[in-house]
Amino acid sequence: MQVMFNNLGVYVRQIMALTKKDFFQIISSPMFFIILGVSCFFWSFVYVRSLIVFASESMAMPVQMAQEGGMNIHYYVFFPLLAQVNLLLLFIVPALTMRLFSEERKLQTFDLLMSSPLTSAQIVIGKFCSAYKCSFIIISVSFIYILITSLFADFNWTMPFLSYLGLLLLTAVYVSLGVLASALSSSLVLSTILGVVFNVFIWIITNQIKDISSNPIFSELVEYLNIPMHFEQFVMGKFVISSFCFFIIIVTFLIFLTVKVIDILRWR
Repeated sequence: MQVMFNNLGVYVRQIMALTKKDFFQIISSPMFFIILGVSCFFWSFVYVRSLIVFASESMAMPVQMAQEGGMNIHYYVFFPLLAQVNLLLLFIVPALTMRLFSEERKLQTFDLLMSSPLTSAQIVIGKFCSAYKCSFIIISVSFIYILITSLFADFNWTMPFLSYLGLLLLTAVYVSLGVLASALSSSLVLSTILGVVFNVFIWIITNQIKDISSNPIFSELVEYLNIPMHFEQFVMGKFVISSFCFFIIIVTFLIFLTVKVIDILRWR
């Protein structure tokens, strides 16, 4: 038993070492700070505009409606911000993950990585964790706007917290798709484009195929695989175990696919 735990500890430390290396490579690059700066500019614009609209409509609201609870700040201020954060992540995450494998090939260090004692699973998990940590930093910066709002407004924290939990789970899907795209291509540009296409694809595919068949079983399957629908559960302030597990399963499956791609490249 002791030997098993020692081996597990070595396995995890090797993943953490790779994660640390790639993480600092990403956040130390000028591109990361440019992305963060541009994102903050757009988020600030959306946040201020939403606040102005919320304040003006609240003041114009009849007294009776105000006494009954008034307008929901989550839908008028936080939801537009969350939508903007998600929109930018569709493009930001592929820009972060493009270098994970594609740049290794460009710098001709990919063969060195493949000949290391690390397993394919360790390599993929380490790359995934590094990109996810960078994405987490960007999402955390956007959460500052929620904290700022709490200084001058009282609201229920449940919906913002669950919304950001859903966003973190959705971002994990974006990152796993980006890592897969980076493993599939040796071109930085092509891996970025593939990552964006994959991310956009998961938002439109359900609406395109749900009307293909009238079979109720097929319809239920399509509905369950509807990633936006699972994300909306969290945005609406609902913690649904099946939706939480769905995201974990999807991310695990995509990491498994990437491991298989790396195995194929390793044995070439």
